[in-house]
Amino acid sequence: MKALFAVDHIFGRSADGAVFTIGGKFPYPAWQSYLDVFDQLTVVSRAIPLPDPAGQRRSDGPRVDFQLLPARRGIDRLRGIRDARKAIFAAVKQADVVIARLPSETALIACAAARFHGKPLSVVRTFGTTRGVD
Repeated sequence: MKALFAVDHIFGRSADGAVFTIGGKFPYPAWQSYLDVFDQLTVVSRAIPLPDPAGQRRSDGPRVDFQLLPARRGIDRLRGIRDARKAIFAAVKQADVVIARLPSETALIACAAARFHGKPLSVVRTFGTTRGVD
């Protein structure tokens, strides 16, 4: 079974096509809990070119592939929304299930695509932490 994980994390792509997590949030071992359940995981997110990956951790690996969108910012992000939406809808169509990590524009589009294509959807919230609350 193929899962799609949508998130607005910025990954780095090296010249040879390898994918690295920027800031260390999503190294390859982070995908293991999904790989325990699914045969394949496609991560849909944003990326920047990474000319020198020294000090960064690999995020790609066996059974994990990436559909990376340009990491546009500000008004430029709005200009690319049509292309991003088209790419996300196409990726969701190929998946069996969608996992959306919110808050995330990419994940919100993936949610809409999952509904459109009739794919099961799981939403993971990453806001509203209780850190610092006794």
